[in-house]
Amino acid sequence: MPSSTWHNIETFVEIVWQLKPSTFLDIGVGNGKWGFLFREYTDVWNKRFVRSQWSSVVHGIEIYAPYVTENTHQREIYDEVFIGDATCLVDQLGAYDVIYAGDVLEHIEKSASVGLLQKLITKSKMAMICSIPLGADWLCTRNWDNSHEDHVSTWGLDELKELGFSLYNITRDPATGTRQVGFFVHTSFPVKVAGLRPLRKSWFAIRRSSFA
Repeated sequence: MPSSTWHNIETFVEIVWQLKPSTFLDIGVGNGKWGFLFREYTDVWNKRFVRSQWSSVVHGIEIYAPYVTENTHQREIYDEVFIGDATCLVDQLGAYDVIYAGDVLEHIEKSASVGLLQKLITKSKMAMICSIPLGADWLCTRNWDNSHEDHVSTWGLDELKELGFSLYNITRDPATGTRQVGFFVHTSFPVKVAGLRPLRKSWFAIRRSSFA
């Protein structure tokens, strides 16, 4: 969806504030919430109040063009929004301090989704953050104009643990009060945020051993 649950806004901001990143890639821009937050707490909170003073790089990928062509406010904050399929476009992009994939992976077939996640991990210099619905009860065909909003793959905690995420939390879907939403972080930095629990050792250590 072009929007997402509000539960981890403070968690995201706290991670950004602790890491002090300067480059950001938002996978699935939608309404642009995460790019706006990154811009505010890297530039504006550091007294770079106006565009001519901004120094952070904020990029995004959006597969459904109308979200950012009919609604143009995102382009006032993002330096660049690439229109297309993230599974392909990410190969054309470089590394970023922080990459965020918010409610994206469940909209992609599982093998392609895993491949995208692995690519994002290798391109994240400080942290790769992922918000994702957990469990099969999220699967759905929405019959909206934007077919990319259908949920076509499912994810569980154990799968994400095996992919090497180091921190996580789980909250309830505010629409139903029963379905679960997971928030996962890959990082080698000593991030300490209330509500985030350790999942396993640093993903950087895992990645190094994988390519040794």
